[in-house]
Formats: sequence, C-alpha cells, structure tokens
Amino acid sequence: MAWAHKHAKGSKAWAIVEAKRTGKKVVATDETSATIYTVANPDGTLTTELTSGPERVWRGGKWHKVDISLAAGADGIVTAKNRPNGLRLSGKSGGPAPLSLLGAKDAPARDLVTLGSGDDKVTLQWKGGFPTPVLDGTRARYKNAVPGADVAGVDLARTSFWTKRSWVQIPPPRQLVRGQLLIQ
Repeated sequence: MAWAHKHAKGSKAWAIVEAKRTGKKVVATDETSATIYTVANPDGTLTTELTSGPERVWRGGKWHKVDISLAAGADGIVTAKNRPNGLRLSGKSGGPAPLSLLGAKDAPARDLVTLGSGDDKVTLQWKGGFPTPVLDGTRARYKNAVPGADVAGVDLARTSFWTKRSWVQIPPPRQLVRGQLLIQ
C-alpha cells in the first residue's frame, strides 16, 4: 500500500491510504468513469456507485456533474452546459424561412443538431432558415421555422435528443399537391 500511495495517485490503494490519513472519503479517480464512482472510506473500505447512464463528464483533468441545460454562446451556437459526447444546436442561421411547407423541400439543408465530434458524430439537418431559438432548460424551440410550424422542441436527455414539429396555426389550404397541403 505504501508504494501505491507514493506512486499511483488516483488508484484504489492511494485513495485508501489518503482516506485513513485524512479521516475523510477520497475519490479513487482511476476507478471512476461516467457511470462508476468509487470512494475510499476512512475505515479502509471502498464504496462504488453504479448508474445506468452517465452522471459525470471528464473535462479539464477532472470529473464534472452532467448538466444538460441549454445555453447560447457568443457565436449564437447552442450547447448543453456539460453533456457527454457534446451536442450542438443551430442558433439563428442565415437565409429566410421557406414561403411554404412545399417550398421547404427545395431549400438548402442546414445543421439543426450535431451529436459527437470528428468521425464519431451524427447530424440532423433541416431545410430552410432558423430563427433564434427560445431556450427553456433542456428544450430549444424554433418558432415559425416554416410558415405556421415550429420545430417545437429539440429536447435533450443525457445520451440522446429528439425533435418534433408543432403546427401552431394552419390557414385554410389553397391547393392539395400529391397529398401534401400547400400553404401560402
């Protein structure tokens, strides 16, 4: 134990010696992950907590509690404050919203949500422009992303996200095109 205490800071052995020395619980950081938390107790025992989903994120050389609340950066990009695997939402984008739902199919695709980074990322795109999102905790709402419709929510969870559209108002249709309403 003495060798481990001197040479392996963060190990179980080091944490046990530190806990006995200080009389306080000490985190065994080498045994801790996003879903596992191990502490050495002053009596020399170990306590490990296991969770089914991530509780912590490793950043800047230490563990931080997960916080999936959304916040906009100075550049307008919206991110979760402290979420595993990173997540980025579009802020206000250039380009106007399409004039109709049917017109949206020809609009350029823009990134709405990006999860992960580098080769380990997935991006959901939306056709048309984005207004500045309204943020409420873990939800972003893009009002009038297309006429009469909001992207009502990009809702976050610790390891996933989901979106839905909400029709806030639908004026009487002018014509029916291949089973789709053309709203002008």
